[in-house]
Amino acid sequence: MAENIKIKKKSGPKGPTKPLTDDDFKKLIALIRIHCTSKEVCSVLGMSRDTLNRRLKSRGEHDFSTLFEKYRDEGKASLRRLQWKSAESGNTSLLIWLGKQYLDQKDARRTELTGVDGKPLSVNAQTIKFDVSGKTPEELAQIQKTLLMLKGAVIENIKSDED
Repeated sequence: MAENIKIKKKSGPKGPTKPLTDDDFKKLIALIRIHCTSKEVCSVLGMSRDTLNRRLKSRGEHDFSTLFEKYRDEGKASLRRLQWKSAESGNTSLLIWLGKQYLDQKDARRTELTGVDGKPLSVNAQTIKFDVSGKTPEELAQIQKTLLMLKGAVIENIKSDED
């Protein structure tokens, strides 16, 4: 008497388990290079994080996090290469951004001095005192530069906490 033995395919909580094919592995590396999260990768590959990590271990990889660390810098280098090409082609905003990142270039800051209630500053004396408490050294330098440009103005003391 022959018995019918049914072999049940392995199934996880989301359905039948899926192998990680060579094409899937190449897709995984491509997704890591564009900094996809493990959640996004799993969604694209159609498997849970646990399954992905098991499949990676069976391929000799430690886990997703380790693989991510291994390949994400390739994505960064690729992005940097594209940025440089775009800047070299005349992309003004990228030229400005790269200049700020690598050449310590900054946007010019302009300080405008006004009188009470935003009215023009009235200079009636040769010595002017300002309350500059809380101003940064850059702001103080700009104030001093502006005052020096005023004809006949003499700066005797700029104090931040006294007076």
